[in-house]
Amino acid sequence: MNHEQLDAQVQENEKVIAVIQESLKSFEHRLGATEKVVASIHSLASNVQALTIEVKGLTESVEQNQADTKVQVGEIKALLKEYQTETNNRFKAMGERVGTIEKKPAKRWEGIVDKVLLVLVGGIVAFFLARLGMGA
Repeated sequence: MNHEQLDAQVQENEKVIAVIQESLKSFEHRLGATEKVVASIHSLASNVQALTIEVKGLTESVEQNQADTKVQVGEIKALLKEYQTETNNRFKAMGERVGTIEKKPAKRWEGIVDKVLLVLVGGIVAFFLARLGMGA
């Protein structure tokens, strides 16, 4: 190879090196952008993991609240049933007392009517006995 061919080869190699250096700069730029994306994805994954833990905790809390609410509803139902039974017993007792109170004047009236009838019958019998005794 002569000197001119070597110069041409060197110039060709320098062009190839320049293209390779430009490509290398482009790759370095892309690599920097890719590292930022990877960092963002890593951060996002960490946030998703934290949210998953938080949602799990909330789910457990909601499940516990539901269980507590079921227990409380059961207790309230039992109290309401007890109150209803007590109220029914009170109304029954009140009904009995009202019935007794309502019957009392009727019993008095019946007693008065019995006494008036007894006096009338006694008076009629006395009248007839007096007539029989006077006419004899």
